[in-house]
Amino acid sequence: MKGFIPAKYTALVTMIYMAALMGFVLSVVVVAINTGVGDGYVGRVVSSYFKVLPMSIISVIVIRPLALKLVRLTIWQDEQEA
Repeated sequence: MKGFIPAKYTALVTMIYMAALMGFVLSVVVVAINTGVGDGYVGRVVSSYFKVLPMSIISVIVIRPLALKLVRLTIWQDEQEA
């Protein structure tokens, strides 16, 4: 299947997908913890997800530079690789 977004946007698209998926998983878990899994659960999850989605995307985009810096500080590299 051929994509429709240019390759130069790979990092941004990856971040958006990650934020969307993590936001959904967290919505599922937090709604289950706070209100239980019963009548109206799916509706509450969807409502929660759409409230969380914009903030999760913005957070991932803003926090990415810090995460990359922490990875560079954490991963050991040989002198030849650096």
